[in-house]
Amino acid sequence: MKKILTYALFLLGYLAYSQTFDEGYKNGYKEGFCFDKSIGCPSPIAPIAPIPPVGKNTYQDGYNIGFTEGKAKG
Repeated sequence: MKKILTYALFLLGYLAYSQTFDEGYKNGYKEGFCFDKSIGCPSPIAPIAPIPPVGKNTYQDGYNIGFTEGKAKG
């Protein structure tokens, strides 16, 4: 019983810490905006993330979309 509880808590903690599409979008937008700029580039506030396309809802997908849009605005 103790092992089951330990595994359940571990799984719950892992799921709570997992990265989302929105977080990836925000990080990608900031990186894209400052791409090829000086070291002192102030990171902008990222806009609200768009609704992810079907089948592209991972952190990496959000990062890629955010990076592309941030680079276009920067």
